[in-house]
Amino acid sequence: MTETGRKTSVTTQTRTRLRPPSMFNVVMYNDDFTTMEFVVMVLMVVFDYDKNTAIGKMLAIHGSVKQVVGKYVKTIAEYKVQQCDEMKKAHGFPWFRVEIEREVEENGGC
Repeated sequence: MTETGRKTSVTTQTRTRLRPPSMFNVVMYNDDFTTMEFVVMVLMVVFDYDKNTAIGKMLAIHGSVKQVVGKYVKTIAEYKVQQCDEMKKAHGFPWFRVEIEREVEENGGC
């Protein structure tokens, strides 16, 4: 109570600062056994690339060890990898490899 007999109350507010979710790269690896046609099909079906973009991505993968084919929140990235794994089994390409990697943030942290 104050000197005049009235009650006073103090309200505190806390601010919650929301951060965007961590992003993950879906990475496709080059191998010597998976056909280029299959890679293009996966890029079109799983990653929703049009045919010309899928062919360009496939050539980039073919010319390197690995290539980022998409960037998603973790649950969606994991689902994309699962879809790729199901397709490789269904079409008989055991060497086909797709994984997720945490995207490195611009400030250098993870």
